[in-house]
Amino acid sequence: MRVDILADEKAAHSPALTALVFQSHLITPGILRQFRKLQQACPAHYRVFFLMHVPPGTPKPEALKELPHHFVTTPEIRTPEYPGKSAGGSDWSIWGGGHTDLPGMHFYRHHPGFERYWFMEYDVRWSGRWERFFASFENSQADLLATTMRTAETQPNWWMWALFGAPEGPSAVLPNFRWEDRVGCLMPLFRASARAMKVMDSAYREGWTGHCEVTWPTLLRNAGLRLEDIGGLGEFVAPENRGRFYRNSLVSGTHCPGTFVFRPAKLPLPRLRRNMLWHPIKPLDVTLGITGREHYWEFHRRLRSFLQSRKAAWGTSRRDA
Repeated sequence: MRVDILADEKAAHSPALTALVFQSHLITPGILRQFRKLQQACPAHYRVFFLMHVPPGTPKPEALKELPHHFVTTPEIRTPEYPGKSAGGSDWSIWGGGHTDLPGMHFYRHHPGFERYWFMEYDVRWSGRWERFFASFENSQADLLATTMRTAETQPNWWMWALFGAPEGPSAVLPNFRWEDRVGCLMPLFRASARAMKVMDSAYREGWTGHCEVTWPTLLRNAGLRLEDIGGLGEFVAPENRGRFYRNSLVSGTHCPGTFVFRPAKLPLPRLRRNMLWHPIKPLDVTLGITGREHYWEFHRRLRSFLQSRKAAWGTSRRDA
């Protein structure tokens, strides 16, 4: 009996087995550096994966073979198992339709054994030590951790609300669903519990659909699961994290001004304010259009041309001011 009690206590205090899923649609030296940096920063109970989604017929890059990875094509994520999320004709788009969560759901269906899942787009940065950022939320019991969480009362005219759709007839997954309880968020970086992943999988199978930045917080809130904002100044932020980790606007269309926004893209400058989340930060090789192992001097030619154009544009803006 004593052995059983000790085993239970040990399990209760063991860190939750966590998948960190780094998501990208392309591979460059800069993106690979970001991935390896995460691998080095994560604690022992984390498993780091490179999740790559590509159009049909695209071969798997050789660089993936050296990494823990999950490679998936569009026909595999646009599955009949999710009738609402896959509906539409030739104009269906993973980007325009808000279906960027489908590669992550495909990963979950093939890796269901984790207690928590962090999903991170390749253009997310933390201007500090990643291990400290992840440690800040180790004790959080939230089923969904994301940024920029707000209710429809805060942003009633947001265009993404209109993409939300429910299945016909009664719902077995969400029998007490209330449209009044809808919530939106920004999801280049988020963490979901295993039970949140299960609810989303079940809801999508039942026919619920919409932009992922509405479906996730809205469906999980209606399922009685716990939502928490990573930081910022919204109503879902834990008191100890208020004003920490990132800044942006809850109500502007791009969430500007701030460090963690929808757009515009920022350059990976060395003097970003410390210990803040930033998005979108495009690697320099992506900004310059270098997606392979190009010649050293070709890279510098493009870099020089890019910097000259930026200098000229800055000089013009100063003269016009």
